[in-house]
Amino acid sequence: METNEWATLASRVAWVIKSGRVKTALGWSEKAGLSRSYVNNIKNGKNPKPTLDTIERMAKTADVDREWLLTGRGTPIKHVMDPTEAYPSLAPIVALARAEGVSDGAVSALLAEKHVDGDPGEEYWKKRLIEQIRMVQVVRRAVRDDGTSTLES
Repeated sequence: METNEWATLASRVAWVIKSGRVKTALGWSEKAGLSRSYVNNIKNGKNPKPTLDTIERMAKTADVDREWLLTGRGTPIKHVMDPTEAYPSLAPIVALARAEGVSDGAVSALLAEKHVDGDPGEEYWKKRLIEQIRMVQVVRRAVRDDGTSTLES
């Protein structure tokens, strides 16, 4: 069974400090407007559920992705540009997909799409999301319990 090195908030906070994204826990706490003991308690797993506002401030001051810091999903380093900034009609589709529990794989595939002609619009994104959901379902059905695939290579 694979383990996630960033499964806990404590492990993600420790990574931010060790990676050099912040110089020290003290410097990070001061920049985020938090006490040093508060950040250290989070790092040591003594406060595993800080407020969303606290996560926002910590992510912003360390220049890491808020979603990653909060959940461990995605990557720690912020992307240069959020796809929903380039394609504003994509944002409500992604929000709805996440609220409805659509798989991360389908949402990630949608976010990875590039269009040189600008934002194609909500109807386009809805169709693409449905296609991505179907693709994830096909792949899930094709993978046997032993991890081998029924798909032809």
